[in-house]
Amino acid sequence: MAAVAPRCALVAYHFPPLASAGSPRSVRLVEALSRRDIETVVVTPQHPARGGFPIGEDSSARSTEIRLSAHGRRYTLQDRQPRLHALAWRFAHPFVEDYASAWATRVASVELPKTVEVVVVSAPPFSAIPAAARLAERHGVPLMIDYRDPWTTAVIDRVPSRRAFVRNQRREADVLKQAAAVAVTSEIGRSQLLQLATGLRVEVVPNSATIEGPITPAPRTKHEVVLSYVGTAHGTEILRSGRRGYVPAPVDRSARSFAPLLQALESPDFTEPRSGQLRIRVLGSLPASTRSQIERHPHGWRFELLGHGSPADVQSIYRTSDALFLNQVAMVDRKMKLPHVPGKTYDYLRSGLPIVASLAPGATWDALEGRPGVAIADVDEPSSLARVLSSVSRHERAIERFETFDSGDRFAEILLDVIESEGV
Repeated sequence: MAAVAPRCALVAYHFPPLASAGSPRSVRLVEALSRRDIETVVVTPQHPARGGFPIGEDSSARSTEIRLSAHGRRYTLQDRQPRLHALAWRFAHPFVEDYASAWATRVASVELPKTVEVVVVSAPPFSAIPAAARLAERHGVPLMIDYRDPWTTAVIDRVPSRRAFVRNQRREADVLKQAAAVAVTSEIGRSQLLQLATGLRVEVVPNSATIEGPITPAPRTKHEVVLSYVGTAHGTEILRSGRRGYVPAPVDRSARSFAPLLQALESPDFTEPRSGQLRIRVLGSLPASTRSQIERHPHGWRFELLGHGSPADVQSIYRTSDALFLNQVAMVDRKMKLPHVPGKTYDYLRSGLPIVASLAPGATWDALEGRPGVAIADVDEPSSLARVLSSVSRHERAIERFETFDSGDRFAEILLDVIESEGV
């Protein structure tokens, strides 16, 4: 009689049909497990079908879904869950209050098939982590955590209060004691997490590209050099603690605005590229303040603001661009290196297009440094970025620089090792 394939429960708020930056990573894990004849039970919200990242036929045949409502008051109790048990759980393991709190409460009380041998949770949202920990504890199986972004070790957004932040630190420390293994996306993230929980098994699993590449450029007749930006940009705000919330250290959101780019264009070190007039296209969401800043700027005429776009629009942007622009938030104290690597970084690399990056030292800088066709300018040096912009030329051929990497395969290997070592 053939052995029963081990099964995995994946707790993932970001999962198709939700079209989000976190969905592809979860999909790749499901697909990788499917290729190994491992069925996955995906615990996810009832997202409205608005398109997103499709799951291949091989994985959909080896996965089932438990979709729970994401609406309602925080700590809404599931009908079949005894009320006293629910209240005891609430006070013993209070949930993180975020946009997924109501859904996370329901996750903790899900009944999984008896064949499930490991629970994996993908975060953010961070309310999913203690909920998945409770789920694993109830079923007597090991817990694995996949940190797409860090929780308390590198905070780049406000939390309600300092007291809430300290509570989150305690929650994270408690959950990490239970975790059999943890995945992060960078070496900086790994070292920061090990400072929080020594002896913890922490593996680096970078994100994968979500596009096929390299991109074949489309023929163009205009005598211009096109630099394109894909994604969300921020305003020029510095996040500090105050009445609107708490951050452990001030965050420079302007580093992910177009302020450094506009400063570079005004620099005396900027000259028009030899192969054409520099034009800048932006596909994605912009704050009204940023849009206004660009429109009023002397170089605003160079910009084409396209708004939101579909995956097909992104492909079109890549095919008609000469280079891609990348930026990222930073800490006001530049000595504090961020472990975050934006998911689109790997799409940019996979495209084969030259990359112009305006960054502070951190994990993204480390991921790009030394790669062919990548020019990194320090976000605090407009003249450096100006010289890079001046050197951009018409794109004629793809740059082969990105090895094929599947985050799902790497994570599946870790998962199987956990199952074997835990003796499940």
